[in-house]
Amino acid sequence: IAQNRMVMLSASDRASMFTLLVTLLTKAQRLDEATEIVKHAIGEFAGTSEEVKVLVANSKLSIEKGEIDQALNMLRTLKPDHPQYATAKAAMADIYIKHRKDKKAYARCYKAIVDQQPSVQNYLILGDALLSIQEPADAIKAFQQAMDIDKGKGDPALVQKIGKAMMQTHEDRKSVV
Repeated sequence: IAQNRMVMLSASDRASMFTLLVTLLTKAQRLDEATEIVKHAIGEFAGTSEEVKVLVANSKLSIEKGEIDQALNMLRTLKPDHPQYATAKAAMADIYIKHRKDKKAYARCYKAIVDQQPSVQNYLILGDALLSIQEPADAIKAFQQAMDIDKGKGDPALVQKIGKAMMQTHEDRKSVV
Protein backbone atom coordinates (compact mmCIF):
# COMPACT_ATOMS: atom_id res chain seq x y z
CA ILE A 1 0.00 0.00 0.00
CA ALA A 2 1.52 3.26 -1.11
CA GLN A 3 1.34 6.12 1.30
CA ASN A 4 1.57 9.73 0.37
CA ARG A 5 4.60 11.04 2.18
CA MET A 6 5.82 14.53 1.78
CA VAL A 7 9.55 14.95 2.08
CA MET A 8 10.63 18.29 3.47
CA LEU A 9 13.82 19.57 1.92
CA SER A 10 16.12 22.02 3.61
CA ALA A 11 16.66 25.43 2.01
CA SER A 12 20.15 24.28 1.03
CA ASP A 13 18.78 21.17 -0.72
CA ARG A 14 16.08 23.20 -2.51
CA ALA A 15 18.65 25.75 -3.68
CA SER A 16 20.91 22.95 -4.89
CA MET A 17 18.01 21.40 -6.81
CA PHE A 18 17.19 24.74 -8.44
CA THR A 19 20.79 25.32 -9.45
CA LEU A 20 21.13 21.78 -10.78
CA LEU A 21 17.97 22.23 -12.84
CA VAL A 22 19.28 25.53 -14.21
CA THR A 23 22.60 23.87 -15.07
CA LEU A 24 20.88 21.00 -16.87
CA LEU A 25 18.55 23.29 -18.80
CA THR A 26 21.49 25.51 -19.75
CA LYS A 27 23.48 22.54 -21.03
CA ALA A 28 20.44 21.46 -23.04
CA GLN A 29 20.33 24.99 -24.50
CA ARG A 30 16.86 25.55 -23.04
CA LEU A 31 17.88 29.01 -21.93
CA ASP A 32 14.38 30.51 -21.69
CA GLU A 33 13.30 27.76 -19.28
CA ALA A 34 16.51 28.11 -17.30
CA THR A 35 15.90 31.86 -17.05
CA GLU A 36 12.41 31.30 -15.64
CA ILE A 37 13.72 28.84 -13.05
CA VAL A 38 16.43 31.31 -12.02
CA LYS A 39 13.87 34.10 -11.63
CA HIS A 40 11.80 31.89 -9.34
CA ALA A 41 14.88 30.85 -7.33
CA ILE A 42 16.04 34.47 -6.97
CA GLY A 43 12.69 35.34 -5.43
CA GLU A 44 12.68 32.37 -3.11
CA PHE A 45 16.25 32.65 -1.84
CA ALA A 46 16.83 36.42 -1.78
CA GLY A 47 18.39 37.42 1.51
CA THR A 48 19.14 33.84 2.57
CA SER A 49 22.44 32.04 2.93
CA GLU A 50 21.56 30.10 -0.24
CA GLU A 51 21.29 33.25 -2.34
CA VAL A 52 24.85 32.93 -3.64
CA LYS A 53 24.17 29.48 -5.16
CA VAL A 54 21.41 31.01 -7.24
CA LEU A 55 23.58 34.01 -8.07
CA VAL A 56 26.39 31.77 -9.37
CA ALA A 57 23.91 29.69 -11.41
CA ASN A 58 22.46 32.90 -12.83
CA SER A 59 25.93 34.16 -13.74
CA LYS A 60 26.68 30.88 -15.55
CA LEU A 61 23.41 31.23 -17.45
CA SER A 62 24.40 34.77 -18.44
CA ILE A 63 27.75 33.47 -19.70
CA GLU A 64 25.94 30.89 -21.82
CA LYS A 65 23.92 33.75 -23.29
CA GLY A 66 27.17 35.54 -24.09
CA GLU A 67 26.59 38.19 -21.42
CA ILE A 68 29.97 38.09 -19.66
CA ASP A 69 29.75 41.64 -18.26
CA GLN A 70 26.31 40.93 -16.82
CA ALA A 71 27.61 37.75 -15.16
CA LEU A 72 30.47 39.66 -13.54
CA ASN A 73 28.18 42.49 -12.44
CA MET A 74 25.84 40.01 -10.74
CA LEU A 75 28.68 38.53 -8.75
CA ARG A 76 29.99 41.99 -7.83
CA THR A 77 26.75 42.63 -5.94
CA LEU A 78 27.99 40.53 -3.02
CA LYS A 79 29.84 42.84 -0.69
CA PRO A 80 32.94 41.86 1.31
CA ASP A 81 30.92 41.47 4.52
CA HIS A 82 28.60 38.87 2.93
CA PRO A 83 29.26 35.34 4.31
CA GLN A 84 29.50 33.96 0.76
CA TYR A 85 31.78 36.71 -0.60
CA ALA A 86 34.62 34.25 -1.25
CA THR A 87 32.34 31.99 -3.30
CA ALA A 88 31.28 34.91 -5.50
CA LYS A 89 34.87 36.11 -5.93
CA ALA A 90 36.02 32.60 -6.90
CA ALA A 91 33.23 32.44 -9.50
CA MET A 92 34.36 35.84 -10.81
CA ALA A 93 37.96 34.59 -11.01
CA ASP A 94 36.76 31.61 -13.04
CA ILE A 95 35.01 33.94 -15.49
CA TYR A 96 38.06 36.19 -15.81
CA ILE A 97 40.41 33.32 -16.60
CA LYS A 98 38.11 31.25 -18.84
CA HIS A 99 36.22 33.93 -20.73
CA ARG A 100 38.44 36.99 -20.60
CA LYS A 101 41.86 35.30 -20.38
CA ASP A 102 42.69 38.02 -17.84
CA LYS A 103 45.28 36.64 -15.43
CA LYS A 104 45.61 39.89 -13.47
CA ALA A 105 41.87 40.14 -12.76
CA TYR A 106 41.86 36.42 -11.89
CA ALA A 107 44.61 36.95 -9.31
CA ARG A 108 42.94 40.12 -7.96
CA CYS A 109 39.80 38.11 -7.13
CA TYR A 110 41.77 35.68 -4.96
CA LYS A 111 43.76 38.53 -3.39
CA ALA A 112 40.46 40.20 -2.47
CA ILE A 113 39.37 37.01 -0.69
CA VAL A 114 42.59 37.00 1.35
CA ASP A 115 42.28 40.72 2.09
CA GLN A 116 38.80 40.10 3.48
CA GLN A 117 39.63 36.91 5.36
CA PRO A 118 43.36 36.21 5.77
CA SER A 119 43.19 32.54 6.74
CA VAL A 120 45.61 29.69 6.08
CA GLN A 121 43.10 28.10 3.71
CA ASN A 122 42.56 31.31 1.73
CA TYR A 123 46.31 31.92 1.38
CA LEU A 124 46.68 28.34 0.11
CA ILE A 125 43.94 28.93 -2.45
CA LEU A 126 45.61 32.20 -3.50
CA GLY A 127 48.97 30.45 -3.83
CA ASP A 128 47.48 27.67 -5.94
CA ALA A 129 45.71 30.25 -8.14
CA LEU A 130 48.96 32.16 -8.63
CA LEU A 131 50.80 28.96 -9.52
CA SER A 132 48.13 28.13 -12.09
CA ILE A 133 48.85 31.40 -13.93
CA GLN A 134 52.63 30.96 -13.71
CA GLU A 135 53.28 33.46 -10.92
CA PRO A 136 55.45 31.26 -8.68
CA ALA A 137 57.21 34.10 -6.85
CA ASP A 138 53.90 35.57 -5.71
CA ALA A 139 52.62 32.06 -4.94
CA ILE A 140 55.60 31.51 -2.64
CA LYS A 141 54.74 34.74 -0.78
CA ALA A 142 51.14 33.55 -0.35
CA PHE A 143 52.27 30.14 0.93
CA GLN A 144 54.71 31.82 3.34
CA GLN A 145 51.86 34.00 4.63
CA ALA A 146 49.90 30.79 5.27
CA MET A 147 52.89 29.41 7.20
CA ASP A 148 53.13 32.61 9.25
CA ILE A 149 49.47 32.32 10.21
CA ASP A 150 49.93 28.61 10.88
CA LYS A 151 52.58 29.62 13.46
CA GLY A 152 55.28 27.40 12.04
CA LYS A 153 53.48 24.10 12.59
CA GLY A 154 55.41 22.87 9.56
CA ASP A 155 52.50 21.40 7.63
CA PRO A 156 54.26 19.03 5.18
CA ALA A 157 51.71 19.76 2.44
CA LEU A 158 52.42 23.47 2.75
CA VAL A 159 56.18 22.94 2.66
CA GLN A 160 55.67 20.78 -0.43
CA LYS A 161 53.67 23.57 -2.12
CA ILE A 162 56.45 26.06 -1.45
CA GLY A 163 58.99 23.61 -2.85
CA LYS A 164 56.91 23.13 -5.99
CA ALA A 165 56.62 26.90 -6.45
CA MET A 166 60.38 27.31 -5.95
CA MET A 167 61.04 24.64 -8.56
CA GLN A 168 58.74 26.48 -10.97
CA THR A 169 60.61 29.73 -10.28
CA HIS A 170 63.91 27.95 -10.95
CA GLU A 171 62.52 26.51 -14.22
CA ASP A 172 61.34 29.98 -15.26
CA ARG A 173 64.80 31.45 -14.61
CA LYS A 174 66.48 28.60 -16.50
CA SER A 175 64.26 29.14 -19.56
CA VAL A 176 65.19 32.84 -19.66
CA VAL A 177 68.94 32.12 -19.61
